[in-house]
Amino acid sequence: MADFRKWFLALAVLALVALPVSAAPFSCVTNPGAPLLIRDGGLTELVGDVVLQCQGEAPAANTTGVITTNMQIFMTPAQVTNRVKTGVANECPTGIKCVTDALLLITDVNNNPYPQPVGQITVGYTGPIIGLLQSNLTTGDAANTRNSILFPNVTLPYGTTTFVRITNVRVAAPAASNTFLPTQVFEYVTTNPFGAVPITNPQQTVANVQVPLQFAARLCDDSGSASLSYAQCISKNSDLSSGASGKSGTIEFNAKFTEGFALAFKVRGDTSQINPGTVYNTETGLTLSGTAIGGTTITNASYADSGTRLLLNFKNVPAGVAIWVTDTQTIAGTSTAVFGGTLQQTIKAGLVDPTSTSTGTGTCGGNSYPIHQVTITGGAGSATWEVTFVANTVTSAQKSISFGVVVAYTANPSAGLPGLTGSVAGGVSGELAPISTVDYADSSSKIPRFRDNPLGATVFSINPCVSNLLYPFVTNKAGFDTGIAIVNTSLDNYGGTKKPFNTNYQHGACTVYYFDGTTSAPAPQPTADIPAGGMVTFTLQSGGVPGSTSSAQGFQGYIIATCAFQYAHGFAFISDRNTPSIGSQGYLALIIPDRGGSRPADPFTTAGALSGEQLIQ
Repeated sequence: MADFRKWFLALAVLALVALPVSAAPFSCVTNPGAPLLIRDGGLTELVGDVVLQCQGEAPAANTTGVITTNMQIFMTPAQVTNRVKTGVANECPTGIKCVTDALLLITDVNNNPYPQPVGQITVGYTGPIIGLLQSNLTTGDAANTRNSILFPNVTLPYGTTTFVRITNVRVAAPAASNTFLPTQVFEYVTTNPFGAVPITNPQQTVANVQVPLQFAARLCDDSGSASLSYAQCISKNSDLSSGASGKSGTIEFNAKFTEGFALAFKVRGDTSQINPGTVYNTETGLTLSGTAIGGTTITNASYADSGTRLLLNFKNVPAGVAIWVTDTQTIAGTSTAVFGGTLQQTIKAGLVDPTSTSTGTGTCGGNSYPIHQVTITGGAGSATWEVTFVANTVTSAQKSISFGVVVAYTANPSAGLPGLTGSVAGGVSGELAPISTVDYADSSSKIPRFRDNPLGATVFSINPCVSNLLYPFVTNKAGFDTGIAIVNTSLDNYGGTKKPFNTNYQHGACTVYYFDGTTSAPAPQPTADIPAGGMVTFTLQSGGVPGSTSSAQGFQGYIIATCAFQYAHGFAFISDRNTPSIGSQGYLALIIPDRGGSRPADPFTTAGALSGEQLIQ
């Protein structure tokens, strides 16, 4: 029995030795990569590369030493937005423009381009394999539903290890999640026909979507939020209000753009980006060149049209107001770091669309900047800067970049200039640019491009300059009459020199309102324009304000005179015209505080800025 067991074991060993060793079948496995952060609202966002490691032995029947197949990727939940060209018939059989700038690269274990197998047939490898955009045959083809790219004639060698890298894929980013988990973009890799080469872990995460921008309007020294209130009767940077070049003014506020995540703002990049696997952190991808299967050539693939652009929109700008912006970033509000022992800005940008040729100088503190005037039409206008430098080595935090804005106008209240902002204040909004609605692969739209998604801020208001004069008792009854004087005391000069209060000279008309507790009081009476140092006088017996269509004869009550300038003062003189007379009496008009055109019953001490004069009695 023991001898039988020995012979059995011996025969089993011989049988194992005699069996042929099965060759490992050829297959690929995707290597988990590093997903890129892409920008919510970005329509041409570069996703991370997918790399496959492929190896295995040739089947016995294969004499070429290579396997040729098509590889295809599917993006979800995003659509492909690569730049495309028209290809010849065998490249784009469905008739759409399909030759993309997405690339498939084959390299050996040393990361060298895959060579032609020695001693075997020529595989014709001449460079990157260019991807072909595929029509969406599942839901019915439409430009913004194409989510697949085909890489034809991918030739891989048996008996060695090669790497397949799929790169330069652009997508329209889906909306960022409002939860703590990011929205993700996935890339699924397969062969066509399916299963020609087995692929392990065919789906990989290639991008995480995040909000790319924060925006704020700040004071020019970045010390706080900008919420500016101007008086219509007081000029602001008037040298620049006419749009003439060569003038200067004070920067009123900064438009501050801050990255939503590190390296969200990118420079354009250049055509020297040719190292596969390198994350350049620019708007440009890998700029290799190649030829598609039908002969269509792609030169400098994935070369962007610009760096990230920062768009500043102006809205509700009143008539008569000129807006100027700095050509470059300001010192305050722009991120800095120490390079070579020197504190330097980590991000820079330049104005790319000056909407007028008018130039000047804007100042903030001790710093001066070149400025350009923004063309305002219908109360709206815009300015755009392009990011030209980003210190990619400083990646620990989001960078901020600020641009100065000058508000300019010449006061002319009598002409209604500048216009008043009223209940809708002047505002700005910031967003990434260029703005586009093209959320699909296209041959001519700009790269990068973004959805219209402005972040707004209310910045300035222009309020009327008002003096409210209260005459608490006036009469033209029982033989009495009242004389009224309204004086514009904003003139403050002596020999041509402003003394001693340096008052802003103002002018404008006043409107006299009559109140007697009835509906039959005289209609409001406007005066003529009252210049600085001028006055208007009238009596109720004469009918009130000269030239009025209503009459104040026989009126008794009180008067409120509202003047479109500060520093109005008034005097009333009540006289007895009876015989014999019992005497006369005069008094100064009371001044009602003005707060943005309203008359709240607040104490004088809380009337707020630009409230005009207040006589405490």
